[in-house]
Amino acid sequence: MLIVAGCILGLIGALFAGRALGGLLYDVALAAPPTMVSIIGAVMGVGLVACIIPGRRASAADPVTMLRGD
Repeated sequence: MLIVAGCILGLIGALFAGRALGGLLYDVALAAPPTMVSIIGAVMGVGLVACIIPGRRASAADPVTMLRGD
């Protein structure tokens, strides 16, 4: 949920920043959909990997051993 919320807020911020800088940039599209989609996909992919790796390690551990601290 945090990854999705961050991507949505980042997209909104990028659109506002693009509009603000639109007058300063020459011949640049304000919102390039392929670029936005690829960046959001990359961020979500990295976030998913960052969540899955620790989750798999934690699920492989024995709960009783972890609670005893051995």
